[in-house]
Amino acid sequence: MAECTSFIIDVSERMIQTDKVKQLLQYLEYTLLEKCEKSRKTDWVDCFLTNHIHTDNSMQLENIYELQKMEAPLLGSQCQEISKMLCSLKPTDGINTDEFNTIEQCLLLSTLQIKEKFHKRKMLRQIMCFTDDMKSITLEDSEIDEMLQEYTGRFVLVDCRTTNQITKDNSSGVTGPENSWFRLISKCEGSTIVKLSELIQLTNTPRPPVVKPVRVFSGQLRLGAELTNIAMDNISENISDTSCLCINVEGYPATKSISGLHRKLKTKNDEIDNKNFNNHYTIPKNVIEYEIYPENNKEKEQKSIIKKETEEGQLPEGVPISSKSVAKAYRYGTDYVVLPKMIADELYYETAPGIDIRGFMDQNQLPRRYLNSESVFIMADTRLGSIGDVTSFSALVDTLLETSRIAICRYVQKSGADVQMCALIPLNISTTNLKKVSTNNTLEENNTHVRTLIISRLPFSEDERITILKDKLNNEKVKTETKDQEELEQKIDNLMSNFVDSMSIDTPNDIPSEQYYQHFEEIPKFTNLPLPEQTIPLTQDPLQMYAITPFAQRQVLLDYFHKVIIEGQNSSEFTPPVLPENILQKIDPLHNGPSESMLNDIEQLTSILGIKKVPIKTEDNTLSNATDRKELEYNITEEAPPLDELLARGRRD
Repeated sequence: MAECTSFIIDVSERMIQTDKVKQLLQYLEYTLLEKCEKSRKTDWVDCFLTNHIHTDNSMQLENIYELQKMEAPLLGSQCQEISKMLCSLKPTDGINTDEFNTIEQCLLLSTLQIKEKFHKRKMLRQIMCFTDDMKSITLEDSEIDEMLQEYTGRFVLVDCRTTNQITKDNSSGVTGPENSWFRLISKCEGSTIVKLSELIQLTNTPRPPVVKPVRVFSGQLRLGAELTNIAMDNISENISDTSCLCINVEGYPATKSISGLHRKLKTKNDEIDNKNFNNHYTIPKNVIEYEIYPENNKEKEQKSIIKKETEEGQLPEGVPISSKSVAKAYRYGTDYVVLPKMIADELYYETAPGIDIRGFMDQNQLPRRYLNSESVFIMADTRLGSIGDVTSFSALVDTLLETSRIAICRYVQKSGADVQMCALIPLNISTTNLKKVSTNNTLEENNTHVRTLIISRLPFSEDERITILKDKLNNEKVKTETKDQEELEQKIDNLMSNFVDSMSIDTPNDIPSEQYYQHFEEIPKFTNLPLPEQTIPLTQDPLQMYAITPFAQRQVLLDYFHKVIIEGQNSSEFTPPVLPENILQKIDPLHNGPSESMLNDIEQLTSILGIKKVPIKTEDNTLSNATDRKELEYNITEEAPPLDELLARGRRD
């Protein structure tokens, strides 16, 4: 969806002296660079500086400086100018900019420019104001209503006040219900007030991109169909067959990998054109080109020609040909044969998209080692299907759940794809908690569950690697373990379980299971402006996936942009930043060291298992302990046993 964002920044002397401008610059650079990276032609941005000593705007209103006009897409050079301008702001001598108070006029100016620029165009309009003065606007209710009639957007007020300012304003009654900012935010739909510290926290927190559901499968789920009808893709016979049940379904990916930053492959040219230095790097062609070279009957003549041309410094030139003139040949003896199209098509097994259930089994009988493939959610097709498809699909899922069974199916994702054998696992997701945070009223009250089948690929026999282990329960030897040994093993298991739990990077016990799923109606977001979400805390959101590599790359680019491009630091002296503390605590459970109880458990575990501590080596790569040095010298001088003895040691009885 198209959107326009107008940034209004209060650059009064109080904001500069308290370093609020530098703090908001961190969020502003993060937001603008993200918009530059996406380069959307429908994402418009402008920027105003209020309470400024200079005047530059379309209506020549005093002390309002238009730093960036409304343009899309935003360029990197424009982000550089905005950052340099904000970094160069310093307190003025002899001029008290706190008395200007031009935020109200800047709000009116921004709303008028947005209306004149876009008129009645359907888009999201938003004005984001950074200030620490809650008395900066004095609008009556009638004036607010008149403004909202002209401006069909929302306001985002960023509270930049310090703790002392908040205490002072609360005691004086400035932040009461009669405050103009609060009345404006409450009357304008979608408007909100956020703190500057929350926005800065967003820059240090990974924000995984919202995965839009992309349909990867569309076809029929068939039960009781004949394989001959499947191969011929005879849909009419499947429908007319009384013993075949056909349900129109669609599939969405349940897992999606997060790629790194966008990269472009370029080749470096050694020869640089003095007139155009951009020719130093060129983008290679992705289209494959074919060339043919002249062939000679006699090898001697061919070798002499190549030798002669290489001595002159010129290689034989090839003649380019079209890809349509190239045919695939098959080796037959010492020659190559090109098959006609009618015979070549028979080499491939034609498949049609569809899911065919071949049988059912108890869900406890399926080995868990098979459930490791990329999963796909199979749902009833609501776009091309009917009510009968939804009803029959729901009945199938409910029946599988009641009988605790799963289905084994033949799965073809698209035309011409390989045939896969998969397991269909039923799942019923409750949407009651999703409706509490939902802003869409299309969900009916009786639709409290979403029924789906998770499809997981099963390996074929040639793909499976089986390891036969001795089963303790089926051991024919007499069990000689005493009660003390059982208690000791149970103690070891408990200590090891606590140690493994202490290394976890998540807190699954504190997160309700319903929060691991998100209804697809809630996924599309209407703005690219990073704002804190009020539904689930960032520290308890299981969807907050930590893809460290893309996040670290973005942090390095932001720091490089600020220090090298804005501040002019030498690129050779640039050092990459360290990951934030909250990220280190997430990816490294022992970042702050284990607790005392955990240390006691580790000591008990090492003493019971008889684990030996690894000796510490000094800087000259020698052992510090005398006994360790003696043992190392003994191991070095000891001769290796013969091969027959080694094979005898490894032979099983």
